[in-house]
Amino acid sequence: MRILAAVIACSACSHNVYTPPTRAFPLETPTTVKAGKYGVQLEASGHGKSPDVGAGTVRLRRGIEDNLEASIEATYAKAGNKLATDTSQQMFTTRAGVKLRPDEMQFVAVSAGLGAGAFAGGPFASADVGGVAAYEMCRFTPFIGGSAYVSQPLDAQRVDTTEEGKMPGTFVDSPETTVGVQVRVGVSVNLSSCEAHATSLVLGFGLDHFWDDDSDRGLASGGAALSLDFGD
Repeated sequence: MRILAAVIACSACSHNVYTPPTRAFPLETPTTVKAGKYGVQLEASGHGKSPDVGAGTVRLRRGIEDNLEASIEATYAKAGNKLATDTSQQMFTTRAGVKLRPDEMQFVAVSAGLGAGAFAGGPFASADVGGVAAYEMCRFTPFIGGSAYVSQPLDAQRVDTTEEGKMPGTFVDSPETTVGVQVRVGVSVNLSSCEAHATSLVLGFGLDHFWDDDSDRGLASGGAALSLDFGD
């Protein structure tokens, strides 16, 4: 994942252990939930190759103003590669954020968030900022978004990323402060009325790159989401 593939690497890749962000594959358009109303989004995504990483996110949104919403989300991710040791390949994160859609520019929105999580490299905290632009139509809304984040280990642990078939301890690293950028493009398919846009299926593709003190890595991701808004 931009997240966990950053954590467990392979023989064909860097064995550096990066500190992940708290978001897996957010698929969002500029639309915000109306004041006092709620929305739920369920996301599933796949990330990288060798290892292949799967992730799922549940996001709860609430409108503060008609153009401003707050959200909380929880993410679980797991890598599928075989290791020489019992190193955990799971990650759990939580994040709280806000998204603003300016009244003068309804086709864009900006967002920011803070979160924390835990993985094999220990607990960590992360902050992110981003933006998204879209062309809204009745049934199809194409969009492009990007974000940047910084993640900081809180109690860095040494992680053995040695693959199955090699001597345990061959590749061991500890996470460091990591910065990254995420770019995603996609389309939101409106499944309800043109006026409501209350139920949507969102599909997307993403590219990610991250850096720590002595290395960097990039990968591709893809995902889908179901977005449900409640109330007019």
